[in-house]
Formats: sequence, C-alpha cells, structure tokens
Amino acid sequence: MSSQKLFEAISELLLNKRDYTF
Repeated sequence: MSSQKLFEAISELLLNKRDYTF
C-alpha cells in the first residue's frame, strides 16, 4: 500500500470527523 493512498484515507477520515465535530 502506498503511503500517499494511506494519507488520503486518513485525511478523509479526519475531515469526516471534523464535519461531525462542527
């Protein structure tokens, strides 16, 4: 698994979490 794809997945999760927080 490429680190770039992993980073993208983590970023998406963080953005989703942020959406729920706000």
